[in-house]
This record gives sequence, structure tokens and C-alpha cells, in this order.
Amino acid sequence: MKYKETDWKLHMKQHRNKIGICPQYNIIFPNLTTHEHLYLFSIFKGINQSEFNKYYDEVNSELRLNTFIDKQVYCLSGGQKRRLSISIAMLGESDLVVLDEPTAGLDPTSRRELWDLLKKTK
Repeated sequence: MKYKETDWKLHMKQHRNKIGICPQYNIIFPNLTTHEHLYLFSIFKGINQSEFNKYYDEVNSELRLNTFIDKQVYCLSGGQKRRLSISIAMLGESDLVVLDEPTAGLDPTSRRELWDLLKKTK
């Protein structure tokens, strides 16, 4: 089925909720905490509170964010910021996740964990 431009515009919210993006450079706010970032981007994607709580528990265990979940982002290392950006991109079980150099700034152990997570979730 071929979509018209108006069809795309009518369904923009539906499409936006299915896409996650992690650009090469972290797009994060230095004064917000890790938890606040996840919550803010869940609102942007239209994720309800119960879905957010489910995702929040999963992402804490998978990407090991629990050690710095209440810290402001300016206090985090480059690898921790990268893990936050990846978790934001994967927020809400996106159907399409675009990752630009996802392992930049990660130590070898974190890289392996990230690749294992990506294999598991694909």
C-alpha cells in the first residue's frame, strides 16, 4: 500500500512512538538525573506510567544504570552517559532503533554487554 503525505502526517504520533534514536553525540541535559531523563523521554514517546515502570526495572538490570540512576548527568562518565543515551533510544520497546556508534566511549566489558543486549532484543 502506498502512503500519501497526508497519511504520514495523520499517523505521525503512532510512528514516533515506534522509533528510537541514539545519535553519535549524547543529547542529554546536564542538570537532570538519569531517572528524570528516562521519565521525560517516556512522556515524549507517549508511554504510560505502568509501561514506564516496567521498562525502568528492565533497563536498570540490563544496562546497569542503578548505580547512577539518581545522579545528575554532568557527574557521569562518558560511558555512563552513553548507556543512558542507548536506554533512551530503546525506551518503550521501539520497533526501529537507530544507533550511531553505540559503543563509543564504552569500556570493553560494557561493549560486550551492549552487544549481548542488542542481540537479545533484536
